[in-house]
Amino acid sequence: MMTEHPPFSNVAIVADNDRMYHRIGRIGRPDDPTPRISAAARIGYRDAVWSITENGDVRGRYDRDRVRLSVLWKAEAVFVDSRSTRRGELSTEHIVEIFQRDLLVRAPDLAMPPNPLRDDAWIASIYKIYTASSRASAPSVG
Repeated sequence: MMTEHPPFSNVAIVADNDRMYHRIGRIGRPDDPTPRISAAARIGYRDAVWSITENGDVRGRYDRDRVRLSVLWKAEAVFVDSRSTRRGELSTEHIVEIFQRDLLVRAPDLAMPPNPLRDDAWIASIYKIYTASSRASAPSVG
């Protein structure tokens, strides 16, 4: 297991969330108060400031550099192209094939195991390959 820490860049991390405990980590100063909110709270963005409101009461205000958005997306269907109504297949086998093709370029000596989704050493290898390459290609912050 590993936790990614700031500074964050314009990169994405792909993870097998069915095998990994995950949550959104805190950002900001540890002594900053956490606003008391319920599911009725709303978040809005105006004039470079994020505000959390509930029942007309402002519960928190944050400059945009103090906010990190985390999106969890699970797709039920993938379309062949933007004009298509026909669904493309994104099966486990297809995803492994995509990795295989890319890994032939990135790591030609890495052998595909018979059961890659159950091979912890292979999973660790591709994790290392993709996290290293994403950091190397990330734009500098500053």
